[in-house]
Amino acid sequence: MARPRLPQAKAEASGAVLKNAGRFKGRKAPKRTRPLGEPYVKMTDAEKAAWAELAGDMPWLRSAYRA
Repeated sequence: MARPRLPQAKAEASGAVLKNAGRFKGRKAPKRTRPLGEPYVKMTDAEKAAWAELAGDMPWLRSAYRA
């Protein structure tokens, strides 16, 4: 089974686009994606801080990753 495709934003952040420019040349970002959003209300302050750090470090995360 083939590996899943690398999201465009993650490829740009990691430098994979520079290394393999032809691989990402015609790739388009998916439509109608929602951002990651705010942390859950019942999270502790430490969990909310970790959420904000991950959201800032990994801009390719979307609402589908919330679980």
